[in-house]
Amino acid sequence: MEGRYGKAENLADFLRKSQAMAYEGERAMFEAYARNKYVSTGVIQWMLNNAWPSLIWHLYDFYLVPAGGYYGTKKSCELVHVQYSYDDNSVAVVNGKYEPLTGMKVFAKIYNLDAAEKYTHGVTLDVPRTVPSRPSTFPSRVRRIRHTSCVSNCTMPVGSW
Repeated sequence: MEGRYGKAENLADFLRKSQAMAYEGERAMFEAYARNKYVSTGVIQWMLNNAWPSLIWHLYDFYLVPAGGYYGTKKSCELVHVQYSYDDNSVAVVNGKYEPLTGMKVFAKIYNLDAAEKYTHGVTLDVPRTVPSRPSTFPSRVRRIRHTSCVSNCTMPVGSW
């Protein structure tokens, strides 16, 4: 956690950073499956909720309050989802609507952890019915940034689909 977000300054900061870590972890797991859904065997979510107060591996906490992992899972399971792929440094569009989407406007942005925008790129593309599209990869200068930055939610205007 310290390597990604820095040393926690106090308990509140530790809790905030652990929720961000849970968000990213759960989101990445479901995004990896969605991008590879026709060649992978599935996803097993280990724990819906904890049997005692804890900060990892759950979607709901001990008190049944949605945690960071819940929101990461919810984001990654959108019907039409734009995501960053860590393995090949690309942006992928996963279409769960099972119908082609034309004229999609996809924007990828990278922010530092202090929310300063470091890079933005937009493309217009047609997304096939089933196979995830990879409209863009980040240039090598951005690859160096990503180790100290986080990739934003890649966005697309709702009116475009």
